[in-house]
Amino acid sequence: MEVSQDIRGFRSEKADGRAIFVQQTKDMKVMGVRGLVSYDQFGEEEHERRKGRKDFKANPINAVMVLRWDGRDYEPGKEKVFLTNLSVSRPMKIIEQYDLRSEIENQGFRELKQGYHLLKYPQKTETAVRAHAVLTLIIYSLVNAYKSEQGQRLAHLGIRRWRGKQMGQSIHKMIVYYEGIYGIVDVEELFYLMDMTPKELYRLKIKQLQREIE
Repeated sequence: MEVSQDIRGFRSEKADGRAIFVQQTKDMKVMGVRGLVSYDQFGEEEHERRKGRKDFKANPINAVMVLRWDGRDYEPGKEKVFLTNLSVSRPMKIIEQYDLRSEIENQGFRELKQGYHLLKYPQKTETAVRAHAVLTLIIYSLVNAYKSEQGQRLAHLGIRRWRGKQMGQSIHKMIVYYEGIYGIVDVEELFYLMDMTPKELYRLKIKQLQREIE
């Protein structure tokens, strides 16, 4: 890539604190260069569509070049180059953060591609990728739920009969929260406990309800 050749051309330059930054230890030496414009693909989709027009201008991008690693100096032209849109005033920090990126690549993306077969996304946007991943996880959970013993019973029953059965049992139920605790009660139970039971709601036998409460 041209941008790699550009930053390698700064190898013999000294740090100026504005565009060139150098950090080194006994085993490691890295250089950061700010504002390279030879990588014209950097940018959003709109930027890509403008490529080839007379008024097209490449977006500046920063780069970090590793000159020495594990006590061994790289030969000119063999240096490792990392591109970033983060600040390179402390280039060693970029290398440290790249270790986290490798974990995301190996443990995150690889798991999604190989484990969940997310080989193609509807769009290359953050929202689309997130929605696609979440939907896949939901389907994965549903499939495993239906593989369980209870899930097999529900699948055999069918959603219409299950919904009718459940709604018939729970249509008059309420969830009541009070000072950090909650309970599931019948509507009439709630009114009775509040001493506000209207006669037209009587479906339960009040005497039987009293015995259950006592």
